[in-house]
Amino acid sequence: MDETLLSPLRESQAEETAELLAKAYLTNPINVAALGTGRTGFRLNKKLFSLMATVTHGNAFVATQNGRIIGMFSFSRYPDCLLSGWRQAGLIPRLLLNVGSATPRVLKWYSSWNQMHLREPHSHLGPIAVLPEFQRRGIGAKLMEYYCSILDQSAEVGYLETDKYENIKFYDKFGFRVIAEFQALGVPNWSMRRDHQIK
Repeated sequence: MDETLLSPLRESQAEETAELLAKAYLTNPINVAALGTGRTGFRLNKKLFSLMATVTHGNAFVATQNGRIIGMFSFSRYPDCLLSGWRQAGLIPRLLLNVGSATPRVLKWYSSWNQMHLREPHSHLGPIAVLPEFQRRGIGAKLMEYYCSILDQSAEVGYLETDKYENIKFYDKFGFRVIAEFQALGVPNWSMRRDHQIK
């Protein structure tokens, strides 16, 4: 089995990572509701992930095998993980340029997440993804283990959202617990929290 290496995301890997995210999230219910499916959905997802990487204050890591990016995760810290009013306003022209008529849906999606967001110091996970053809091979678990080690080293609360019910059980294995269920674009979403684990 090829060795999986974890390393910080380099600027030169940004486009490959955006493509990975677009493939991994293409069928997620909230992405479908906001951006559609098929080729158009893939194109808009890739543009959105590329754009959000430039406006969020995050830390990103990639999983590679033989130089190919097969997974990634990023996180940002409160309050930088929130899209405040002025940041949203500044984002609108760039959204219009990149995702066009999907802009109102994307803004409504992010607004729904903002309303449910923790209002205390924490680390906000997302996105996290593994290429579809590499899923169910333990890559996602490796990414989560690494992220949780960062949380524990810095004694931080972890937070995430998911729009896939089956993901709840996966995140639960790493100490995340559901704290709220809510709707975004008519799609059920769950907020999950992980308190600092005392070793």
